[in-house]
Amino acid sequence: AHRDARRPGVNGLALRSATLADLDAIMAMESTGFAAHHQEAPHVYAQRIEAFPEGSLIAELDAAIAGCFFSEVWQLAGSVPTESHFQLGHDIRARHRPRQGRTLYVSSMTLAPAFRGRQLGQPFFAACLDRVTRSLCGLEEIVLLVNESWRGARQIYVATGFEEISRLPGFFGPTEPNAEDGIVMRRPISRS
Repeated sequence: AHRDARRPGVNGLALRSATLADLDAIMAMESTGFAAHHQEAPHVYAQRIEAFPEGSLIAELDAAIAGCFFSEVWQLAGSVPTESHFQLGHDIRARHRPRQGRTLYVSSMTLAPAFRGRQLGQPFFAACLDRVTRSLCGLEEIVLLVNESWRGARQIYVATGFEEISRLPGFFGPTEPNAEDGIVMRRPISRS
């Protein structure tokens, strides 16, 4: 498998494209980073890696996998994404348009448990956004969906310039009695 050069990043993190050889580590982070009813299957990550390697990133620190980041490019044309855009297990190839799309959708980001609480979340997220948006000059905005109860993640996104644009009532755990809202956030991409 092709592995691109690791590029030194912020706080010692080095970014590289994810490969299929990383699936076990990705799934381990998925199982500790997200509730069981909102975890993706391995084949979903394999599709993302194969369809958009530039937007499927791994962070390494001290020779260990510290985090993963996945994204897609959509054609939203300035509209607000709906619940159907964020369905668990969706096939990236159904909506991903890297040449025509203007919206980067961050589908997943998480750190490995050993690297949480070390102030790496925001630098990791910002470095991933920078890398992907620099590789695709036609992008105009970035969107993501976050659980209303994930305060730490929301702080990272707000600190990185994201603002809430809509809510999806009960999106996280729709069959659970205490389902939580999904918050759709957006940030324009400024080109300097």
